[in-house]
Amino acid sequence: MQLNNFLSSNIKITKLALKWVIIILAIIAFLIWWAVGSTLPRHSKLTIHQSANGIVQKAKSTLKVVTYNIAHGQGFKNHASDWRDENRTRQKMTEVTTALKTIDADVVFLQEVDLNSNRTHRIDQAKWLVDALGYSYWACAPIWEKNYVPYPFWPIKHHIGEVKTANCILSKYPLSNHERFVFDKPQSNPFWFNWGYIDRGAQRVNAQIFGKIITLVNIHFEDQDEEAREKQAKDMVLWLKTSKDPLVLGGDFNAPLHDTAQKSNLADDSILNYKSDETLKIVLDAFQDETLDIALNAQAANKNAVFTFPSHAPNRKIDHLFALNGAKVISGRVVTEAGDASDHLPVLIEIEY
Repeated sequence: MQLNNFLSSNIKITKLALKWVIIILAIIAFLIWWAVGSTLPRHSKLTIHQSANGIVQKAKSTLKVVTYNIAHGQGFKNHASDWRDENRTRQKMTEVTTALKTIDADVVFLQEVDLNSNRTHRIDQAKWLVDALGYSYWACAPIWEKNYVPYPFWPIKHHIGEVKTANCILSKYPLSNHERFVFDKPQSNPFWFNWGYIDRGAQRVNAQIFGKIITLVNIHFEDQDEEAREKQAKDMVLWLKTSKDPLVLGGDFNAPLHDTAQKSNLADDSILNYKSDETLKIVLDAFQDETLDIALNAQAANKNAVFTFPSHAPNRKIDHLFALNGAKVISGRVVTEAGDASDHLPVLIEIEY
């Protein structure tokens, strides 16, 4: 009798324990599902915004374009997990604003723009820049949207949390036909890691400049995985091949030009190795001699003057601007006076079209 009672009691305890295990696993599964959120579609049509108080650009024969990875208004970080308080974030956003105001480009390509994200203290960085700089039109293509990212793992209060990061284009000219293309994530990552891993993507929009259409394409490629980055470059080329209008292509390619002297053992990242990287070759071969970048022009006597990353001690050029389909670069430079407002330096070109 005692044995039966003992066995019956153990069975009840086991069933109860199993029930709680199932409940806990279900809660964990739900939290993961909620945190990951929905997957961004491969291709999307997106909206364009207009400011009633923006700059009205007068007609002219050239176009100034700048590309700038603003690093979420966080400045340079020794580690991606480094946390920045609100004062630091606002200080860096102010420095980015000052740099762009001095440049005064007609069109601005931006990467790593946070839109009301937890890690950047709910600052809408696109709206911040539009209001401060007075651009009439802007288009933002979110490329990383997660309900909750538990990184860095400790302390919890420094988790990235809810995040919405975008590529954005600001313009003094009317914009239309805004599209987003989301690239594949690195296949070398574990599937569960890719659930929360940052998406990379490109946005394409038409600028209407006094009767002419110029297509603007703003991209951000994978930084660590060479195979994924090259695949993204191939996908982008196929996506753009149908465009016949003058085209400006730029952004953070996370890859140097083929003639870069140092491709490994970089001071800021000893793991990166660009010796076999063909990302830029894929782009250059696709558009052949229609493409022009300031480093290819060898305009600078000091080769270091074309480096864009890291901003405090540049050792490579991974930010690029190209003119295609009849557009022609007539001048260009890396804007070194932007300093360490971001971990990247801006690249500025002037084109005829």
